[in-house]
Amino acid sequence: MKAWDPQEKRSFRTGAQAFYMATAKHLIKQLPLDNKLLLHLRFLDPSSHLTMEERVQSLKYVAACVPHIVKRSR
Repeated sequence: MKAWDPQEKRSFRTGAQAFYMATAKHLIKQLPLDNKLLLHLRFLDPSSHLTMEERVQSLKYVAACVPHIVKRSR
């Protein structure tokens, strides 16, 4: 790449940018970005900046979504 002339470098950058844009558009189209369950799973990340109340709320939401996995204690 060091030996490339400015036009070749520009062409490479333009192609790489087009690739990244196409990839991002595809991911936005295919991934479940509006899935509330995935959003609420953020409480599992210890580095997230959630308050304790937000963590509890998310935990309750996840538990309600998967009642077949989380059993109620008596």
